[in-house]
Amino acid sequence: MDRFNEGGSDMNCMGTKQLEKQIEPPLGSRKTPTDATETLRAAVDKKLSEYVYQHYQTGVSSTYTLKPSIAVPDEAAPPSEADGNEAQTAEQPETQDEPVKLCMHIVGNKYNLRNFWAGRWRSTYVVNVNARAFSQATIQIQSHYFENGNVQMHVGCEPDLPTLAADTNEDLPEAILSAIHAYEQAYQDQLCETTNILRDDAFKALRRTLPITRQKIDWDKVVSYKLGSELANK
Repeated sequence: MDRFNEGGSDMNCMGTKQLEKQIEPPLGSRKTPTDATETLRAAVDKKLSEYVYQHYQTGVSSTYTLKPSIAVPDEAAPPSEADGNEAQTAEQPETQDEPVKLCMHIVGNKYNLRNFWAGRWRSTYVVNVNARAFSQATIQIQSHYFENGNVQMHVGCEPDLPTLAADTNEDLPEAILSAIHAYEQAYQDQLCETTNILRDDAFKALRRTLPITRQKIDWDKVVSYKLGSELANK
């Protein structure tokens, strides 16, 4: 997949700041990482930025740590000693036993309003660092063509990515991006093959076939021929 958004002159209708807003995590989803987690997050973010630069001409990316979910206590229940202990535990910083999850977002937009079309690629990946596996992966693609009509295509998938082959955290960033690159390349190839089939087979079958002369009918001449034959009969 070489530069998903390559080509065209009307590329920067949406600035970088607006693109970054699309990948901003929800409020309360971020957590304050430890030094080791922050080092890993920064390394993954650097690899992800390099990957996006190579394959998305106007793409942006973001990597952040996810906040572990904490059960909300029942407000109607009276406080107890156990609840107090749980509250103290929730306020304590991250321990090594807590699962560390990294969330990565990629957004690539392409606008060519002069030729009446636009497109967008969005992908999200969540990696469980302790398990060395992806816990979530989604890809969403949207294309819009609006010359003399309004045609849109929305496709997406939730891939089942393999376990990462990384023994240490130092090897993890390279393993993560290798898995993402391999899948996105395969998915784009599959998508291109599907659209080619639609163009060459499905859409072609909907069109009217040419007559035996292999030329389009000139209806103005048909009317003159008919008028001439009627005059000849008279």
